[in-house]
Amino acid sequence: MKKLIFFVALIMFFSSCLTPEENYCDKDIYRYLTVRSIMSVGGNTTIWTDNRNYLSTDGGNKWSKTTRAFRYLYSYVIHDSQIVASTEKGILTSLDGGLSWTGPVIGAPLGISTIINIGETYFVFGYDLYRSVLYRSMDRGMNWSVLSSNLPDNSYTYGSSITVLDSQIFVCRNGEVYSSKNLGVSWLELTLAISDTFVLESVLAIGNYLFAINYKIDLTERDMFMSADSGKTWALTGSKLGFHRFLSIGAEIYLFNFCGELLKFNGENWDFIGKPYERCEHPAFCVIGTNILVGTDDRGLFYSADSGKTWASKNNGFPLVSDCDR
Repeated sequence: MKKLIFFVALIMFFSSCLTPEENYCDKDIYRYLTVRSIMSVGGNTTIWTDNRNYLSTDGGNKWSKTTRAFRYLYSYVIHDSQIVASTEKGILTSLDGGLSWTGPVIGAPLGISTIINIGETYFVFGYDLYRSVLYRSMDRGMNWSVLSSNLPDNSYTYGSSITVLDSQIFVCRNGEVYSSKNLGVSWLELTLAISDTFVLESVLAIGNYLFAINYKIDLTERDMFMSADSGKTWALTGSKLGFHRFLSIGAEIYLFNFCGELLKFNGENWDFIGKPYERCEHPAFCVIGTNILVGTDDRGLFYSADSGKTWASKNNGFPLVSDCDR
């Protein structure tokens, strides 16, 4: 019996000394931290990485480590000087450009993504078990109530997204697009000419356009429709572009595709503008005035002052760390 116990203990000891292959790292290899989110408000630009935050007060020329109130920034809106952000902790607010945060707001939804506002009225999708639920706040994010009962087909929801254009709300849920002109009290279903082999995934307003993104049922393709008349008519634009992340500079509309290429909307389709770096990945990014700041997985930060035609690194104060410390 004693020999058996000794043998088991010996196995446990040597097992604890083994390093699993998936956790292996090389302490002699140095990379930049992975940038997850970027926010720029009132001269303060904040970067979220996996383990720490960095702040720049000069447009990204120099970075310094700063305090961390939450790990993931999903989206945010600004009304007057107040930031209302959706995070993994729920709804948080800031009155000083993101230097400090209060919250989470009690009763606000969790597991949330995009947040939008029309004046002091805010909307966001939260998640309740297997459903996404639409919430509304009439007091700048301080108190929230469920609004999903006003939407058609509230039984099961996937692919929920929400956007606003000219004080009109648009949501995508269960593969359909609905619009509301009265702050979510009533909704109208919009018609999109999409084949049965595609499923509508999300809808987004940017500039004066609506974009509806759909994917093929076998996940091999993504196509996109656009509307210039608030969803009355739709036209195909941008076939097989892959993952889309939109931004605007003035009246110009851009997107990053799956491989990190920046494309510009020409009113009908998309023209290639440039690429911050060679690797194929979809970056975190932020518009600072008329400039674009991009964060990568391990190549650091890149900056463009000419709407994406040329790029330069912006890593002063943003650290290279050992592969084992990332």
